[in-house]
Amino acid sequence: MGHLNSYELDITKEIFSIALANAVDAFSKMANEKVMIEDFELMLGTYNDLDVTKVESNKNFMQVLSTDIKGGLSGKTYLIFEKNDLSNLFNIFNPDASKSIDEEALSEIQQAILLELDNILVAAMVTQISNILELFCYGDVPSYSLKKPVDFEALLHENIKDFEVVIQLKANFRSYETNIKPRLYCFFTSDFICFNQAIDR
Repeated sequence: MGHLNSYELDITKEIFSIALANAVDAFSKMANEKVMIEDFELMLGTYNDLDVTKVESNKNFMQVLSTDIKGGLSGKTYLIFEKNDLSNLFNIFNPDASKSIDEEALSEIQQAILLELDNILVAAMVTQISNILELFCYGDVPSYSLKKPVDFEALLHENIKDFEVVIQLKANFRSYETNIKPRLYCFFTSDFICFNQAIDR
């Protein structure tokens, strides 16, 4: 498997910066308010860069939304929300859902809100990546799970065996009413490196 040089790493960051901006635009429409990106951070690694999957969390549980990426580029995404973000999210999309939050047992409507948010954000990102790389790929139907940080970190390590490239995104979505800090982990096969290097040429 090849590796990305510094220029190709910059390309990767630019691709995901544009893709994240597309996702935030979609989020803004959902929230009915302009949402800005602050403190954008990207980490990229391969099988030998396991530190990229280190999970930083001081919470007991994490709300995990997972989506398979299919088509010309195979991969998997994990969108993470912790308890501090949940009340803000539910208050935006369904105020009644924000009145009682048990992070260990979200209601069906609360899970549905997170799944719909993942569906829109990941679809917006994948669409932009597909356009930039000039290939057809799409996100499948997302799924929801509740995991302890240590179990989620173990899951990330397992995924590296199947998807050689892992990208971790951190960003703060902020507006007058909104402040959430989701994390997104994207796993791709080594084809991602080939497509990226094709842009370099």
